[in-house]
Amino acid sequence: MYFIKDKYLPPKTLNKYLKDLEVFNKLNTVGQSVLGKPIYSLQIGNGETRILIWSQMHGNEPTSTKSLIDFCVFLFDKKKSNRILEKITFLIIFQLNPDGSELFTRNNANDKDLNRDAQNLSQPESKLLYSCFKKFKPRYCFNMHGQRSIYNVSNTKNPAVVSFLSPPPNKENHLTESRKDAMRLIVIANEKIESIKKNIVGIYDDTFNANCFGDFFSQQGASTILFEAGHFRNDFERNLSRKLIFESLKTMINSLINPDFDKINYSKYFEIPKNNNLMRDIIITNVNLNIENKIQKNCNVAIQYKEILVNKRIKLVPIIEDFGKKLKYITTELYINKSSNKIYNFNIGDNAENILKDVNYVKKNHFNG
Repeated sequence: MYFIKDKYLPPKTLNKYLKDLEVFNKLNTVGQSVLGKPIYSLQIGNGETRILIWSQMHGNEPTSTKSLIDFCVFLFDKKKSNRILEKITFLIIFQLNPDGSELFTRNNANDKDLNRDAQNLSQPESKLLYSCFKKFKPRYCFNMHGQRSIYNVSNTKNPAVVSFLSPPPNKENHLTESRKDAMRLIVIANEKIESIKKNIVGIYDDTFNANCFGDFFSQQGASTILFEAGHFRNDFERNLSRKLIFESLKTMINSLINPDFDKINYSKYFEIPKNNNLMRDIIITNVNLNIENKIQKNCNVAIQYKEILVNKRIKLVPIIEDFGKKLKYITTELYINKSSNKIYNFNIGDNAENILKDVNYVKKNHFNG
């Protein structure tokens, strides 16, 4: 992989890496962001099958963009990709939301979530994506995202390091032929990830939302796949999910050019466990709390890190997410409060740095796997 040290990936840094890889001079400017930043695409290949890939429509989700850089390195190695490029044509948009990528925000500069703008097309970035879709006429669409560290695999204690979804084309969740093809790709990618590390893949929520571009493009007949790069224990730069997304892309593409692709059993998609959202970054036990002027002893406190951009670096700020006698959450970081006589008074959403000063480390990697 082409290593990028920090999780923060502003447009200037991305452009530098693309120039170093001699990709930049092959890019096309397909439009501009709200603040006038150029949005670049790369078209490569001469095949009949057309695949549209876009990343970072949410600016604070850079992992899949890094995976796309790795994928481009693979595509430019003709010894490895020559047959692929004879069969497939790619249109890759590396950073659909460069303003959000600069500010490390989910939304664009108008504070709009681009992935809720497929119907209104109120934002220049949304219009650009839809324009590329109409002009390029892709058979497949790969929608590259990053998910929060709250997700675990079904009812297990394993984090969902990668999640996939074949979005439904309607509220009735119909199983169209194009959707079956998307499921086949997910099945083969899941098998690849399972060969690397077991039980860390989940299926994302499939509630239909026509305002989301994946659902909208599925509705238009494209075989669409949502990729979600998740979190593994202590891997805050998400190097593992970056690698697994890259391996998934390679595996999917190689399966598409295989004449036996149609023989992949799409129904295995439904055997992949669904995501759950019970994972929390830190759990503290043995905490005495003042809750509505009543002292509650031996409570648990759940803490989630919030990623904040500070001086062009990503800072992890611990935030109180929940507390009480019995919490349903699981964690990779378990602590016990050593100040057994101290009483804490805080609210959900408060900074948790003070209570973290009073804890002892109990168990690392507190999950199955």
